[in-house]
Amino acid sequence: MRSQDPAGNCTHLILDNLSGGVLAVDSSATIIYLNAAAARTLALEPEAAIGKPIASLLGRAATEALHLDRVFAGQPHVDRETEWPRATGQPCLIGFSASPCRAPDGTITGAVISFREIGPFLVRQREQARAEQLAALSLIAAGLAHEVRNPLAGLRSTAQAMARRLSGKDAQRDYLDRMLAEIDRIDTLLRSFLRYARPPRPTLKPVPLPDVIGNVAALLREQLATRRVRLSTECPTPNPWVMGDPQQLQQVFLNLFLNSLQAMGNGGEIRVRARRLEEASAWEVRVHDTGPGMTAEHLAQAFTPFFSTTPRGSGLGLAIVQQIVQEHRGEVAIESRPGQGTTVTVRLPAASPPPGS
Repeated sequence: MRSQDPAGNCTHLILDNLSGGVLAVDSSATIIYLNAAAARTLALEPEAAIGKPIASLLGRAATEALHLDRVFAGQPHVDRETEWPRATGQPCLIGFSASPCRAPDGTITGAVISFREIGPFLVRQREQARAEQLAALSLIAAGLAHEVRNPLAGLRSTAQAMARRLSGKDAQRDYLDRMLAEIDRIDTLLRSFLRYARPPRPTLKPVPLPDVIGNVAALLREQLATRRVRLSTECPTPNPWVMGDPQQLQQVFLNLFLNSLQAMGNGGEIRVRARRLEEASAWEVRVHDTGPGMTAEHLAQAFTPFFSTTPRGSGLGLAIVQQIVQEHRGEVAIESRPGQGTTVTVRLPAASPPPGS
């Protein structure tokens, strides 16, 4: 795909000596050019990549993040950050800009994508800056939550006293019941803010995972039945034991199941699978739901505090999950694609069952 004229050779020489990647596609999103930096970053052979649809190399989610449909429609440029897969299977964080490629008559014939891998140092800088911002935000949220809860308790007591004076058939009693329900919802949100801003230290001890998951399933039995959502669990024998705080681990799986319920609406399935990772001395629990899945943009913000895709969500469910799991010296990750549901993977340190258990 290289031009044979001197000017063309000069152009390719310049592009191949750029430190950033350059990739060009035609109007059918088929790769027609990539420079040396693009080939290195994505661990591709140029000859093997040229002539192939870009989605076959980057995957559907990464390709959708490029928004080539907007570029082909004439949008001047699309600037984003996303994860791209390498041919080696290891993802890389990419900052890219996609622009339309026009013929002399102005017709859009394809797109040019310039990109650069965001290195570990820059990632750490951003994570540190984000952590500092979240710490400041958490302090503000904690202060506000504390101040709001006091008058909220007064409102609740007053509404309860008024409700006791009215019969169950009085229309005003219905208004008060709704008010009490909303007060309880606000109080729950405030407790979540305080939990995130001032996390309690976990009291670690050997905990059987099936008991934790079973307790959460029992708490949600009515909601699962009402929404016609099936919960299936698969834990190998002997039962998996992890080192953790039972109450906090229950909070982890409660948040994950509630997120799945909110995402699915009515009907669907939540599948929970546990397996032992011998090399890491850990247990891995995968929670998969058959909901609508998430776009690449939403997935990138899934653990961001106060980010929610549901109107009544606090945006703290997954943030608290991540916080608790990290306090347990564990790991949590999320995978999702539109139309394919969402899978959250939690890894926790393995523990030996106590004698006599």
